[in-house]
Amino acid sequence: MSQFLHQWGQQILAWRPLENSKSLQIIVASLAFITGLLVWFSHGQTFELPALQQLYRALPQSWSPNVKTWLGFLFANSLSTLSLWLFTRVALQIGLGITTTFFLFLLLNFNPEFKSVRLDISMMQIVIVLWTLSIYWFLRYYQHHLYRAFLLWAACLWIAALIEPWTWLWVLGLPLCFLFWPGTGRWWQRGIERGKFLIVYYLLAALLIMLVPLIHQQVFLQFQEMTQRIERAMSDISLFISGDRGFDLAGYDAFVIALVLVVINALKNAGFLILLVVWFAMRHRYSAVLPGRVWLFFAYNLGFAALVGALSLLYLGHLHNDLLYTPITMLILWMSASAVFHLYQRWRAQRIAPQHRLLTVWLLVAYAIASIIQFGPSQDYLRDAGLWAADNAPGKIWSNHYASLFYVGESPIAGQSAQYVRINQDRLPADFAHGDVLLYQVGRKQQPAAIIDRLSTQTVFRNQRGDTVYVLTLSDRAP
Repeated sequence: MSQFLHQWGQQILAWRPLENSKSLQIIVASLAFITGLLVWFSHGQTFELPALQQLYRALPQSWSPNVKTWLGFLFANSLSTLSLWLFTRVALQIGLGITTTFFLFLLLNFNPEFKSVRLDISMMQIVIVLWTLSIYWFLRYYQHHLYRAFLLWAACLWIAALIEPWTWLWVLGLPLCFLFWPGTGRWWQRGIERGKFLIVYYLLAALLIMLVPLIHQQVFLQFQEMTQRIERAMSDISLFISGDRGFDLAGYDAFVIALVLVVINALKNAGFLILLVVWFAMRHRYSAVLPGRVWLFFAYNLGFAALVGALSLLYLGHLHNDLLYTPITMLILWMSASAVFHLYQRWRAQRIAPQHRLLTVWLLVAYAIASIIQFGPSQDYLRDAGLWAADNAPGKIWSNHYASLFYVGESPIAGQSAQYVRINQDRLPADFAHGDVLLYQVGRKQQPAAIIDRLSTQTVFRNQRGDTVYVLTLSDRAP
């Protein structure tokens, strides 16, 4: 037995996890999931109100709020872990080394801007996984079976288009880039060959759209709504720029303004450290570690992702969820792999001064911690107040905050809950009776309304920033 333990211990000491891709993938999946778990606990095991509303719509109302939130966490964290794992699979597929791939993963996994994406409960999580999978399938087969690679890419995005309407722009627009894909023969011969293939592709797409009622209805309704919303957004931008309702901004100008805003927001979501790597790659112009066609494919996707973001801004009237910028961050990292590789080689060759190495290590550790810790106000006090009221209130539970109502078991959606109240200075809800409980949320910079003096405070819940929920019931002084 002792000999067995000794041999087992020697094997552990001799294990080098970054020497093969299988070990790397296990480490990546484990570290990504654990990081998401730490972020979840840092957030007090709570979600923002939009995520709670999604959970209320998606899951049976009979389930307890704690079960719903844990299922929501598993949904979001599992999908973000899967997308990070696929991110490393793509890096390995295009020939990046195991160590370079691992550092690229660390840059994305510990990006502070990626923190909010981990706990985002939306179908866009599935779309990001399908998008990354489409990139992987294309890069796996493009060298010897270009059309098979293209069809696998399209199949993934067609499935994603049924989930998120904006994916239709990828499905119908990006294939045009393949007219300029390099190959053998003269350029006009390649253009004719690929033109024929794309004509067949678009004919099949048109037949699918026309013959499948669900797709037909979704595409045409989305197109009509997109046209109306873009016209409205152009009018709003024109008014913002000139202050004159008679001034109309051209569609091209509105698109350019939206594109600039999307690029700025994409750079912000990439984060300081990733932008530093990009700057380093552009300044030193290292020889590319990516094959030319791979780099070109990434460039097509990067440009089209910016285009989709600009149209999304015009459609929504505001910047899209940060998940929309995750593909841009992934593409930037893949295209900057040469800088990561050379920085690692400089570190390994000890070409960096010891004091600079020590300072870099501490800065990276601080950067990683910042990507996990929640610096803003926690929502756990709303959860604790709601759960306490659900267990102790004999009558109805009222609240002036929708998040508390979710943890009570009521609808957190505006207009759907009769227990949501706006607190008046001297008036209670008409149906408020003895035995009822009012969860009165007061921000740290707000003063409680005068009505609080006429009620009895059962208990108080606060977060570290001073935001408070008063648990109130009728007292003898109440009318």
